[in-house]
Amino acid sequence: MLYWPGYQSYIDLLNKCSTWNDLVPHLGKVRSEFFLTTAVMRPLYASLDVRRGFYEQRAEVLDRTLDATAARILVGSHMAHKTQGEDQKAHVDERLAKYDPLLHERIRAKMAEKPGILLEETVNKADYVSEVEGNGSHWGTFGLVEYFKGLGFELL
Repeated sequence: MLYWPGYQSYIDLLNKCSTWNDLVPHLGKVRSEFFLTTAVMRPLYASLDVRRGFYEQRAEVLDRTLDATAARILVGSHMAHKTQGEDQKAHVDERLAKYDPLLHERIRAKMAEKPGILLEETVNKADYVSEVEGNGSHWGTFGLVEYFKGLGFELL
């Protein structure tokens, strides 16, 4: 399970740090590099100076976060298309709009790479969550496990 320290704390931190040099002293106290990086990647929360400094100095964690971001957007677009008939390109464009335009090309390139691994348990859990939330979409009726296998995802 992924540790969730709270996304809002990183937004609050970035609101106090308008420059990269303002942020640097706080980096040693970060509980989740992933969630900090996700916040930094959004221009709504981080200044251009913070984003550029972060991208340069934290290139490896940025690259791993871009992998996860690309996967979330890609899987989300497939699920939205399969379950609700949404246009995949429009879905991707809408999600990408939340992130730094400097990263769009890299995220798109990662989405074009060979699909990764999905946990079959996670796909099956989506059935349960949608039923419990009563949102009217029962993903299991759409055969998502088979759908993602057909796209080349390895399901564990």
